[in-house]
Amino acid sequence: MSKSSLMDRPIRLAFLTPDFPTESRSGAGAFVHRFAEVLRQYGQTPEVFVSSDHPPGAIDFYGLRVERVPSRHGVVARQLRRLSGCGELVDNLVAARELARAVERRHAEQPFDIIHATDWRATGLFTRRIPKAVRVAYCCWSRELFRRSERRPWSFAEWALDRLEVLSVRRADRAYAPSRYLAGHLERSEGIDTAVVRTPHRLECVPVDPRIDLPERYLLHFGHLRLRKGTDMVAAALPLAWKEEPELRMVWAGPLRGVSFDQARQSWGAYAGNVIHLDELERAELYGVLHRSVAAVLPSRSDNLPNTAIESLMLGVPVIGTFDSSIDELVEPGVCGDLVAIDDVSGLAAAMVRAWRGEVAFHRLPAVFTEMQAENAVRRLLEICGFPPVRLERQAPLAPPRITILHPPAARAGEGFNLQPDGMSAIAVQCENAGMFTALRFGDAMLRTTFGDAGLVSALIPPELVSTPGQVGVSLVDAIRGSSDAVAFQVEA
Repeated sequence: MSKSSLMDRPIRLAFLTPDFPTESRSGAGAFVHRFAEVLRQYGQTPEVFVSSDHPPGAIDFYGLRVERVPSRHGVVARQLRRLSGCGELVDNLVAARELARAVERRHAEQPFDIIHATDWRATGLFTRRIPKAVRVAYCCWSRELFRRSERRPWSFAEWALDRLEVLSVRRADRAYAPSRYLAGHLERSEGIDTAVVRTPHRLECVPVDPRIDLPERYLLHFGHLRLRKGTDMVAAALPLAWKEEPELRMVWAGPLRGVSFDQARQSWGAYAGNVIHLDELERAELYGVLHRSVAAVLPSRSDNLPNTAIESLMLGVPVIGTFDSSIDELVEPGVCGDLVAIDDVSGLAAAMVRAWRGEVAFHRLPAVFTEMQAENAVRRLLEICGFPPVRLERQAPLAPPRITILHPPAARAGEGFNLQPDGMSAIAVQCENAGMFTALRFGDAMLRTTFGDAGLVSALIPPELVSTPGQVGVSLVDAIRGSSDAVAFQVEA
């Protein structure tokens, strides 16, 4: 069948990935989800194959077929793992082989037109050439480049996995990266012709008002806090910034990798109380912390169009980033943030002071967001895969959540209900069309929500929200499906 005739039906795509929001949270998994979701929205047929610790099998995730593929450690693999001392390397090779097998089985049932594999952990290494199908490699990072920015020595296993990841890209028919920065590196260092396809931009969920004791104003440094992300630069810049603005406050949010917050606090002396560190937050609550910040400070040494910068800009928060790191492809100084040179600590401190004084502001999204619009990103991906232009028609949206019953439907003011071990009250909501990205709104407050299944969610309710008699509107807000109508919860006298 010719590619021109493929346009008479939806294009079928298989996404191979080591992570996905059904399993955990990572930048690569979020990217795959964004692309798969917009392809579904525009009438194509994406399917996701993800390495998983859950029982194997296909699940429905907001209209996407997601097949959880276990990494089966057979006798040979277990022996090799034990004898080699390279457990991570063996695990990734086994996982990649199982992903390839799962795609081949599914392809025999319903053929794919595009096999899309992530370079991280060499997921596409064992995919075989399939007649009339295009194998495309999504380059989400360079292990060698990112390791260098972390100033870490190679281990043999890491070096070997890097070479296998590069080999998986070479074996593909096409390769692309979201940033010119990474695409250029792969072309120069590996001789791989790498196209640029921008990340479709979208927020994963609705911001939740953070129930955390935060300063009234603060700068935010968040994500995976490590050398590659410039965390040491931020720590060194703060004392210089305090000389100009002693009241400057900052929040760090996210896990620390290879940097010590306690050591940084010691270096800050009397100003140590001006900075607080939050452990990893739920995405909705992190968005709430981000939305309230004066600016996001993200001075990466090496990156690939990071989600932290994209999410900040989508929430109208200016970004202080770095030149020659890929963040400079997102941030336009004077429009949506500021840029400094990598390792320019004094320049970073000056930018932080300007942001604190309101001189670094968000005015509009940068021009690159046009390339990141869903329809444009889909067209670009299909173009680099060799498909002629297609007319993309947005499908009817998925049905929004609908509340059927509240448990309980009412409570007395100041009295707990469905009490939990910690003394908090809880509300359970029978509903339709809930999903993993569904949050419960209680009045104006977005609550941290536990997803049971499509028909049941629950949330803890802080006492102050049910302390005054009256009616409170309860609704469900889902990042993909939209919002439900509000149902009244009665707080009785």
